[in-house]
Amino acid sequence: MKNLHIANPVLGLLLVLASAGMASAQEPPTIFDPVHGEISPGTAAPSEAELMDVIRSGAPSRLMGLLEHGEMVECNACVPLLEAKLLESGNAGVRELAAWWLRRRPFAVGAIMNRMRLTLEGDADPTRRSRAAEALGELMDAHSLVPLRRAVEGDADGAADTSAMVRASAVLALGRLNHPAGNAVIAYAIEDTDVSVRRAALSVVLIVNFYREYDALVSALGDADPVVRRRAAQLVGEFRPCPPSRRC
Repeated sequence: MKNLHIANPVLGLLLVLASAGMASAQEPPTIFDPVHGEISPGTAAPSEAELMDVIRSGAPSRLMGLLEHGEMVECNACVPLLEAKLLESGNAGVRELAAWWLRRRPFAVGAIMNRMRLTLEGDADPTRRSRAAEALGELMDAHSLVPLRRAVEGDADGAADTSAMVRASAVLALGRLNHPAGNAVIAYAIEDTDVSVRRAALSVVLIVNFYREYDALVSALGDADPVVRRRAAQLVGEFRPCPPSRRC
């Protein structure tokens, strides 16, 4: 073979190219690229049947990966299955990815949001109400501001929700929505009677835009909970709010 390469360089070049082609043919296909989704080289989007099968019975990690891979797959039958996950799955990652996938379905998301609002406002189970609030935040539509505000503050009749879990989830959902109209509600929650709600409110202050409710942060410096006091002090230092006596 060595003499052949020397005697016939053209044939030698062909042999080298053929060898390289065989090596590349044996390489594994390109793995799924989450940036490009199902158009990644060497990958294919999951089928509708595969999506439905994994939604029904797949492990959480498998389901989350497949939902991201199948972002653009049209699967009308998947919509009610994933909507059920919003309220029934005990895995927060599954609930988040289900909402992420569903909010990309413009013809379905409006009805889903309405059902989540009804669940938040009227379901007897506080866990389901809490997850409904969470879903409204993940669906990221400003129409959810009113039901989330009511969950935190109470409705016009003053019937505030007695579940701190629901109030805390509604506050976190307002942080996810990141709408300026929700900032006053977040400030209201900083003075909630339950420490978990106060902590939730302080956790989203730096997430939302245009937060200017400084008085609530200053008041929290005297909170009975040391975690709340510490976080409030950090936020006051971060914002450095101006005292009313001078202009900044």
